Amino acid sequence: MAYKQFMDWTPDHPEYRNEGLTDARNVVPSFKSYRPTKGLAPVSTNALGNRCQGFASFKSSAGNITSFAGDSTKLYRYLANTFSDVSGGTTFSTPADNDWQFTQFGNYIVASNGSNAPQVWQLDTSTTWSALGGSPPTFWHTAVVRNFVVSGWQPTNRNKLHWSAIGNHASWSIGTDQSDEETLFDTSEITGIVGGEFGIILCVNKIFQLNFVGGSSIFQIRAIEQERGAIAHGSIQTVGSETFFLSQDGFCKTNGESTTLIGENKIDKWFDDSLDQSNILRITSGHDPLNKLIFWSYPTTNSSGGNPDRILCYNYSADRWSYIDVATQNVSSAFTTGTTLEALDNISTDIETFTDSFDSRIWQGGTLFFSAFDGNNKFGTFSGDSLEATISIGEQEYADGKRTFITNINPVIDVEPKVASGTISITSTTINGTGTKFLTELSVGDVIRVNDVSSQFNNAKFIVATIVNDTLLSIVVAPDQNILNVTFLGYTPSQINLVSRERAGGTIKESGFTTCNDNGLASFRQSGKYHKIEVKVPAKANWHDAMGVEVNATLDGVQ
Repeated sequence: MAYKQFMDWTPDHPEYRNEGLTDARNVVPSFKSYRPTKGLAPVSTNALGNRCQGFASFKSSAGNITSFAGDSTKLYRYLANTFSDVSGGTTFSTPADNDWQFTQFGNYIVASNGSNAPQVWQLDTSTTWSALGGSPPTFWHTAVVRNFVVSGWQPTNRNKLHWSAIGNHASWSIGTDQSDEETLFDTSEITGIVGGEFGIILCVNKIFQLNFVGGSSIFQIRAIEQERGAIAHGSIQTVGSETFFLSQDGFCKTNGESTTLIGENKIDKWFDDSLDQSNILRITSGHDPLNKLIFWSYPTTNSSGGNPDRILCYNYSADRWSYIDVATQNVSSAFTTGTTLEALDNISTDIETFTDSFDSRIWQGGTLFFSAFDGNNKFGTFSGDSLEATISIGEQEYADGKRTFITNINPVIDVEPKVASGTISITSTTINGTGTKFLTELSVGDVIRVNDVSSQFNNAKFIVATIVNDTLLSIVVAPDQNILNVTFLGYTPSQINLVSRERAGGTIKESGFTTCNDNGLASFRQSGKYHKIEVKVPAKANWHDAMGVEVNATLDGVQ
């Protein structure tokens, strides 16, 4: 058998002899494999009043976690899985293409939306948001550079910078304690600010470095990119010393000194073709630090009302891509607040309904994780059932210049059995099982093995036909005998579609998706010069890593 490893996903390459993958759907990339993606599951007990337009979490000097969300008219605090209106009596007017920006300055959080007066919250003290003092301008983007709160994008001047007094977030009078402003001429509007020892000012068509020099100048502004910038504010995501963003010529990263293209000749064209350009400002981004992943949620040309319906995924450590077909309002990174056993009752009183393991980081305080809002304005985590995954290898010759005959393909996927137990009785056509975890563990179409003391049925295989509820299922079977106290070991077999043709542009032959047998093999009798292999892992399957395929190919005409 020839082994074909699942390499980088490179949809911008042609199908023919694409050494990478032509599809990597509903998976996340790792170094030498692709891993499953779970569905978005709501964890908040209530919803925001309108579409989420910003979410962020912060840790106070005392180590306490506070999370906030904003929609078009209100600001909310998220605590014990519940959103509370903490707008302080103010009704906001956040534009549809804007979002709420949250910036931490010591124990203070500054919130801005480019339309209303900036707001402030003192961690561990405030109960509602209030207007930021010191007569600040109305601004949108903000970050902390050195010991200044630096703002950018004002409604009447979208390329203007204005920073606070040194060490004082609530003092904005020009000329007082080095507070000042600067207009960036010969550039388009500011789309984001990255803070730190020096600042990075991202505009639509330029990128500037902001350095503190003191004296009358206060800050020195130097262009590091003259014709490239961030075209969507929501695409900007900073990880350590690098900032990732979407530019006119694709996805990039910058360290504040130089810029590197990361999607070039891989996914940039594919992304541009699928993006709903009229709703590009609906893009949002988030970070999963444990798995070294950045996510960009965006609306495709098939989206409804410009709402994001796909997530582009990038493993910045492995330099590999994938995508996830799931609808979200807003993706973000969030700190967990920690949950006591008593507080779990706010989520559910039934332990069987919890989607996350109790060993999960979601229940631990101060852990950064990837999150999103669903279409019902509820906050959630990616902890549902695994989604149906598709991985495709482009057209390959399995003998240079010669036709080959494919007899079987084995997907190399690390699959774990699903376990359920109960008592069953047999009729002439079905086994009606009564037990536990049928609905949560098994799926219709799953192949199950019955472990029983009976020699006749020990390790016998059946197909799950119907799952009525979590304690009742039916299995297709023929014999007529009673079996008691059994354990079901179920697994979801992968499916493979073999696509073959004789030449570039030639007639395509498809096998259709064929289910792998108990030995993990999908059998074929198909010849051609070029072969494309599509692997599908059904939804709810319990698997860990998809690594490649083993292909049994012989020269056509040779037995």
